[in-house]
Amino acid sequence: MIWLALQRGIKCLFADATFKPEGYANAMQFIDETVVNEDEFLRYRITERFNQILRDVYKEYAVKYAESAAQRSAPMKDMAEGMLAVLYRIKSGEVRGDSVEDAVRLMAEKMALKTDWSE
Repeated sequence: MIWLALQRGIKCLFADATFKPEGYANAMQFIDETVVNEDEFLRYRITERFNQILRDVYKEYAVKYAESAAQRSAPMKDMAEGMLAVLYRIKSGEVRGDSVEDAVRLMAEKMALKTDWSE
């Protein structure tokens, strides 16, 4: 159906023309012989449009996400380094930690978090 509309449009465009471009006959023959599955064609068009939307969204948010990821990763790195420092202090015997809860409490204190969890 799409190819028929295309073919009719081209024929109408050049119906009264005394001059037809070079390759007109070959192009019309190609259109006559071409078989296009409309479902596949529509699936292709929808997929291409969806891909363009994804590219646009990626362009819009890639820079913003990279900037915010850097801002989020710095505190996480500080927290991990603080946890490791407490674990090394426990391992070296500098600080006594008899349980996992003690280690967590020491880590929370190092990060200036509330440590009274009994509430």
